[in-house]
Amino acid sequence: MECSWAFGGMLLLSLCAVACERSGGSPSPSQDKMLELRSHLGSTIVCPSRWTQEDNGDTWKITSEDGQATITIWVFRVAATGTMDQFKSMMVDSIMREKKWKKLTEWTGVQIGDDPAWKVRLGSGDDAASESWGVFVLRTGEYYHAIVLATSPTVLRFNGGFYEDVIRSFRGCRGKTMAEPGVH
Repeated sequence: MECSWAFGGMLLLSLCAVACERSGGSPSPSQDKMLELRSHLGSTIVCPSRWTQEDNGDTWKITSEDGQATITIWVFRVAATGTMDQFKSMMVDSIMREKKWKKLTEWTGVQIGDDPAWKVRLGSGDDAASESWGVFVLRTGEYYHAIVLATSPTVLRFNGGFYEDVIRSFRGCRGKTMAEPGVH
């Protein structure tokens, strides 16, 4: 019985997507034209053209058209932050302290752009929760970058691979050419 309900729900979502496309509605994120965004610090990321961005100092926030996902990128100086392990701990500890969350996964290695990176998932552990975060960290030259994907566990199940592909397109600023004011 549960399988038929799950299948029925997926069929309904598919039909709604087809109806939206036929009625001239917005295409799904994976069908939208992809565009390279550039932060004022020189970092880039490729995402759907309808997504919006806010670029403030050392924080760059990119939001999906429907508001279901937000990717926030922070830049830190390696010299002022310590080792990669210290940076990973700093990011996770500060998020878990603020949100009262726990680690849902252990750190795993991933590739972002041309650089090795690490990711961990944080959240309450409740599938009904309104939000969980994927935290990605990497070093590019003189800078560490923390990339946080914030979305609900449900949206992550349906679109998580697409959002992670967007994150994997990130190319971080590397140093000397970057504007100095406002960087941690």
